[in-house]
Amino acid sequence: MISAKKSRKSRIKSFWVLDVETDPFSIERNKRDEIPRPFIWGAYHHATQEYIEFADAVAVAEFFRDRNALVYAHNGGRFDYMYLREHLNSDDPLLVISGRISKCRIGSSEFRDSINLLPVSLDTFGGKKKIDYALMEPHRRCDPNVMSEIKSYLRQDCLTLAENLQAYFDEYGRNLTQASASMRYWCEHFDQESPRQSKSDFDRYKPYYYGGRVQCFVDGVKSQNFSMMDINSAYPNAMKQRHMFSTQGVLRQHLPPGDQLFQCLIKLDCSSRGVFPWRDEEGALYFPDDEGGRRKRTREYCVTGWEFLTALATDNISHIHIKEIHYFPETVCFEDYVNYFYEKRLDAKARKNIAQDVFCRLFMNSLYGKFGQDPDNHRDYVIASDDSIAVWKAKGYKDYKAWDDRYLLRADKNELHEDDPRRRYYNVATAASITGFVRAQLYRAANECSGLIYCDTDSIAARDTSALKQGDGLGEWKKELDCDFYAIGGKKLYAMRDIKRDWLLAEAEKSRIYPGFEGWYKTACKGVDLTPDQIIQVAQGETIEYMPDVPTYSITREIPRYINRNVMKTFKDISRVS
Repeated sequence: MISAKKSRKSRIKSFWVLDVETDPFSIERNKRDEIPRPFIWGAYHHATQEYIEFADAVAVAEFFRDRNALVYAHNGGRFDYMYLREHLNSDDPLLVISGRISKCRIGSSEFRDSINLLPVSLDTFGGKKKIDYALMEPHRRCDPNVMSEIKSYLRQDCLTLAENLQAYFDEYGRNLTQASASMRYWCEHFDQESPRQSKSDFDRYKPYYYGGRVQCFVDGVKSQNFSMMDINSAYPNAMKQRHMFSTQGVLRQHLPPGDQLFQCLIKLDCSSRGVFPWRDEEGALYFPDDEGGRRKRTREYCVTGWEFLTALATDNISHIHIKEIHYFPETVCFEDYVNYFYEKRLDAKARKNIAQDVFCRLFMNSLYGKFGQDPDNHRDYVIASDDSIAVWKAKGYKDYKAWDDRYLLRADKNELHEDDPRRRYYNVATAASITGFVRAQLYRAANECSGLIYCDTDSIAARDTSALKQGDGLGEWKKELDCDFYAIGGKKLYAMRDIKRDWLLAEAEKSRIYPGFEGWYKTACKGVDLTPDQIIQVAQGETIEYMPDVPTYSITREIPRYINRNVMKTFKDISRVS
C-alpha cells in the first residue's frame, strides 16, 4: 500500500516553456548542405498565461537574462539551445547527459531540457496541431495568413508542453530526470530508504549487469507465416518479483537452496547453449552456444541467479565449475509500487487522461535503471573564456572542444563531492537482478517457440508461438502481428509484413499514424529512417545511401551538419564467438 507519508515537494516555482520554428527539414537542404535557420521563437509562462514571440536568439537571451526564470524546451538540449550557444554563461556549470545539454544558464535564468523528465514525443500527449511544414519555407511564410498559421502552431506547442509539465509537477514534484523522480517517489511514498552502495562494491558487481537481449536468428528475406508476440510490461512485471537488495554480498562456498538462488550473483565456468550473456574485450554482447560448431568449449560467465535457474530448468549448461557466489541476504519487491501505477494507469485510460497514462508508464519503467546508475560516467563541463581558462585548468579541467570564441572544458575525472547526488552509487546488484529476470523470462519463452526468427528483450517473432501464455496481465504475452514475410538486415533493422492489414487500403492508410509501421509493414531501422522497400534491399545485401533530412546538432560542433551514411547489412550470429 502507498504510504501516507507526505512528499517532500516544495512549492513549485513558476516556469516558462520555450520553442523555436526553423526552415523545414528536407533532403534537398541536405543536398545543398544548408542548415535550417530559426525564424521565430515562442515563450509561454504557465502561471500568468503570458505568451511572447521573439524574432531571434538575441531577443530570447535578452528577455531571460535578468528574469531569474526557469525555462523548459522539449529536446532543447539537442535542438533549441544549440541556437543559443553564444549566449550561454561562461564559468557556470553545464550539465550534459548523454550528449544532451540538460541544464545551462543565460544570465540569472536556468534552462532545462524537458525530454529528460518526459522522454516521449510531444505528439504523445495529444493537443498538438497539425501543419504542413512546407509552409515554413521562406518564400511561403511571407504570406501573412501563412505566418498566422505558423504562429498558432508554435503557441499551441508551447501550451501543450506547459500544461503537461504542470500536471506532472502538481502530482510528482520537480526533478531533473524521470529516473530520479521514480527513485524519489518510491522512497517517499513506499517508506524506503534510498540505497547507497560503495564504489568498490559497485565495481565488483557491475560485470553482472547487462541490458536486454536482441538477437537475429535468421537474416535475409523470406516469405513465411509467423507471429510477432510482445510481453506486457516486461520490466514492471520483473519488478514484482523479489530481488537482491543488500548493497554488499556475502561470499559463499556453496550454492544456496533453489528458492534462494535468485539472491545470488554467480561467476562460473561452463558450456552454455545460448542462455548466458557474455561480453568480449570490446564490450560487445553475445549469447554464446559453446557446444555449437566443431569445437566445444567452456568459458567464464558472470550471471544472475535468475539466469542460472533458467539454465538448469532448460538443461542448457554443462561442465559447470562454480568460481564465486555472492549471496545477498536482504531482498526487495517493488510489487506495491508497480501495482499502484498499473492501476492508476488503467484508471487514466478509462478516463482518457492521456497525460496521466504517460506519466504512470514512465514511472513503471524508469525506476530499475536508477539502481544501475554509474556516476563514473559523469563529467562536469564548463564554458570558459580567455580570462578564465587558466583557472579552470588549474581545477583539473581539460581542453575539450571549441565553443564559438570560447572553450568547452571537461573535468578530467569524476571528482564530485561525496554528498553530491550525482556521485551516488545505488545498488547495481538490484538492477542486475531485474534485467536478469527479463532475459531469463525471454529465454524460457523462446524455448517454448519453434522456428525462431527474431527477439528483442520483450518480443519474439517465430513460426509457432502457440505455447506462450497469452493474456492482458503484466508479464503475459499478446499477439502483435500475424505476418507472411520478413526482411532482416541485422539488430533493429527489419521489416515484417502484416497479413491482417487490407493491402487494398495501404495507400489510403499512408496518411494515418501507425507508430513503428509504414503501410502494412512493421519496421525497425535504428538511427535511420528507411522505407520497407529500402530495408528489403539492405536485407538482400544491397547498400543504401541514406541522406537524413535533419542535421545532427552536437555540443562539440558550432554548426550542425548532415551525417550521410551508407546503410548495409549488419547481421551477426551472436551465438557464435571465439
